[in-house]
Amino acid sequence: MANMLARTKTMVAIIIDHRQTKIDGIEYEMTSQWTGAGKGREAKFKHAEPNKTTTGGITVAVHPIIARYMAANITKYDDPRGWGRWASVVIHSKTKTVIIGTYGPTGTGTQEQKGTKPHGTHN
Repeated sequence: MANMLARTKTMVAIIIDHRQTKIDGIEYEMTSQWTGAGKGREAKFKHAEPNKTTTGGITVAVHPIIARYMAANITKYDDPRGWGRWASVVIHSKTKTVIIGTYGPTGTGTQEQKGTKPHGTHN
């Protein structure tokens, strides 16, 4: 995935549902394959981990080109419940830009299996 981000010149990436992957692993892969490891080329990360579940978690990864404009330790836009459903970063340049990555888990199975029909369906 990180190689694709490098090829497409992605500046901000949102990684969702990574509870099974360790944070160190995500940061290592992103730094080595997305930005190229080296001094002054480190991506910055903002993580939101769920408290107790085995699913969820979200990370906002910011490429070094714009990471230098990232405000440090802004928690105003973070998930106050600690569920790991959204993470945010604030970029300061001529204007303030807030980037919020969200994760909305879905249930398993189709609507028909659950006994419901999609909105607007008639039978």
